[in-house]
Amino acid sequence: VLVWTNERVVSWVQAIGLKEYAGNLLESGVHGALIALDESFDHNALALLLQIPTQCTQ
Repeated sequence: VLVWTNERVVSWVQAIGLKEYAGNLLESGVHGALIALDESFDHNALALLLQIPTQCTQ
């Protein structure tokens, strides 16, 4: 995960069933090291970047 590029993160999001939201990560700068090492980056931050409607995340 640490070495995942933004494109690899997008591929992973597609693979876990969030294909309709994956494009929202393109050019976001999100990469594997951010996901793995940034303590403030949690599922809520990912949902916000993916632009998943809040009723789907509660």
